[in-house]
Amino acid sequence: MAKVRAALEETPGVERVLDEDGKRAAGLDHPRSGDLVAVAAADAWFTYYFWEDDARAPDYARTVDIHRKPGYDPVELFLDPKLTAPKLRVAWRLLQKKIGLRMLMDVIPLDATLVRGSHGRDAGGFAGLASADRAGDGTDRGEGVGGNGGVWEAAGTGERIKRFSAP
Repeated sequence: MAKVRAALEETPGVERVLDEDGKRAAGLDHPRSGDLVAVAAADAWFTYYFWEDDARAPDYARTVDIHRKPGYDPVELFLDPKLTAPKLRVAWRLLQKKIGLRMLMDVIPLDATLVRGSHGRDAGGFAGLASADRAGDGTDRGEGVGGNGGVWEAAGTGERIKRFSAP
């Protein structure tokens, strides 16, 4: 766990990492709060993007879909600047829906740098968490949302990220 904590603390945008004592002091000592809580810097936020190649992003990533996304996505506030005529694309998608066709309102960018400031951070500065499923059976931390495991791999533990979310 020390290697994972060190890897998180070295990550740009992470202000601090809370362990059991830190979570207790912050009032975050819930059984499902994970092993560590990464606190975003005041000018940063944690994206839920768990893929490394945008071509492999899930369908919901480019849509406003609060029920399938594993966390708050402030990028939903933007239209994709790469679209040639975004308003026309929105109108086309609405027309498709109106006539009963199945479609995705795929007009949201995958560029997290469009968002400025910190989103989801309260005055205490709590904005995300990651935890390991050491047992490997998913029972000790509840259902997770996956992840690319980069933090655990960087720390050389071989464990994978089980949960990551931003309120």
